[in-house]
Amino acid sequence: MSNINIGDELETLFKEWKNRLGTHFTKDGIMYQNDEPEEDTIQKWMASPKRVAFLLKDQHQFDVSTWDEDIRYWLKDMPQDNPGALENKRRNRELIAPIFNGKRVSKSILKPIAFLLWGLSMVEKGADWWFGDVVANIKDVKKLINSHPFALVECKKYPGGPVCTDAVLNQHLQTYGGLLKKELEILNPNMIVCTNKLIYGLVKDMFPKDEITEPQKDKIVYHKNSGTFIFNSYHPSARGISYQRIYEYVINNYREFLQSN
Repeated sequence: MSNINIGDELETLFKEWKNRLGTHFTKDGIMYQNDEPEEDTIQKWMASPKRVAFLLKDQHQFDVSTWDEDIRYWLKDMPQDNPGALENKRRNRELIAPIFNGKRVSKSILKPIAFLLWGLSMVEKGADWWFGDVVANIKDVKKLINSHPFALVECKKYPGGPVCTDAVLNQHLQTYGGLLKKELEILNPNMIVCTNKLIYGLVKDMFPKDEITEPQKDKIVYHKNSGTFIFNSYHPSARGISYQRIYEYVINNYREFLQSN
């Protein structure tokens, strides 16, 4: 699939999805990088041996100005951005919590994502990259998230408040799971980080049961035919869960898989 087709197919899918929702809609996918044409970012994604997609719950809305947001631009400055938006995008690139309504958010959702992107990109047999090692190389972690393509997908496409309950998420997944599957087929990631157990179960069921292995139940799945990993993870905005715990929960399972194969 060409980079043009990825964009066109996503737009067609999003139009159908929004029409079925009949309400506000969050666009997502491959995150555009600053000072780089969007087509180049998509091309790098297609050529990357590790295409990491993070499947989140929904887009938390802090005020009405962010309805119908396209989160693919969280890292990329645009001519129409106001000073507040430009400052928050700078903060995103620096992995600093953004500011909304004059208040700093409690934590950066992109910081744990950046740590996981580093671990999944760099960990190999003989290269363990424990959390302390990653923190010690935070400058390189920032460079990676601002140069290496990755994808963010909001599984519940209409935005919500600070909490998305499992009941609300499950209803959306049951209704629109087929569209989410189409989005993943278009993006074609081979490392899928599911930030909720319901999302993990849904994605796992997208693959034929006789073609997958789950060496650690409810933690990691491997589809050998496509070389795709599915990881169960804490949500990056989970309250009371440290960055280290989020990182090691996923990366420990990945390390153990590599060591046993």
